[in-house]
Amino acid sequence: RSLSELEAALGGRTGDLWRVGVAYGGPDPRLALRGTVPDGDEVAAIRKRLASMDKRGAWTDRVLGAIRRHPGVPARVMAEALDVQKDKLKPRVRRLGDLGLTLSLERGYRLSPRGAALFGSPNGLDVAPLRESPGDIPYVAHYYLEAWEAYYGPTGPGDAAADVRADAQDGLPMGFVATRVGEFAGVASLRAVSLPSHTQLSPWLAGLLVLEGHRGHGVSDALVRAVERCARDQGFPRLFVATAIDSRRMVERGWRPMDTAPTLQGGVPVLALSLT
Repeated sequence: RSLSELEAALGGRTGDLWRVGVAYGGPDPRLALRGTVPDGDEVAAIRKRLASMDKRGAWTDRVLGAIRRHPGVPARVMAEALDVQKDKLKPRVRRLGDLGLTLSLERGYRLSPRGAALFGSPNGLDVAPLRESPGDIPYVAHYYLEAWEAYYGPTGPGDAAADVRADAQDGLPMGFVATRVGEFAGVASLRAVSLPSHTQLSPWLAGLLVLEGHRGHGVSDALVRAVERCARDQGFPRLFVATAIDSRRMVERGWRPMDTAPTLQGGVPVLALSLT
């Protein structure tokens, strides 16, 4: 703008006036750092740096572990699970990002190749009771709310947090979580009741959910097997499920159609599996 326009904008104010110039300084060095996989000596150096960041309270392993297990989860959900305020979590993640260990996504975070190297190279698929990983409870409630908003949302009849807390126990109900390559991959539960229209039947395979990035890798089958085994071990003669998505696959596993149940999504096939 012209000198006269600048003087008018200043409104007669006096004092020093500074002109600041901005120029492109080159690519962000953190971008290249994030894709660099460290060797053994570098891992040790990173661990030493993280230890220095923990001097006023250990937090780096907890935050990195949460990002590794639940990538892409909103910061507010992660903050709740870690029992910290969101405005305190975000600067911590930025500090980890400055070391090239994390990536900021459109929603949430993910470990960079450099950050993942701190945890080695996990392989395989594991299923364990939810009660053994209580830190997953807020995340599972979030996944349920996103997957079944009509039921668990503000206008729905369900309470995701209450259902998941109930699943984190021994006996009935009992939840199971699957991890694949170190990431949370899916969840399923054995529950006494699932459908209001079929309270005479029990128990149920319920809450079966596989996260999108892990579908097609056997996660659903592994969770179903875990619930079937749990029901059999508790002496139940039959197990029931209501699903329209996996009904063909369930029939291949030995489940048999027996009825149709009304749900918020319409009629859903009810299937039964003999456990004897």
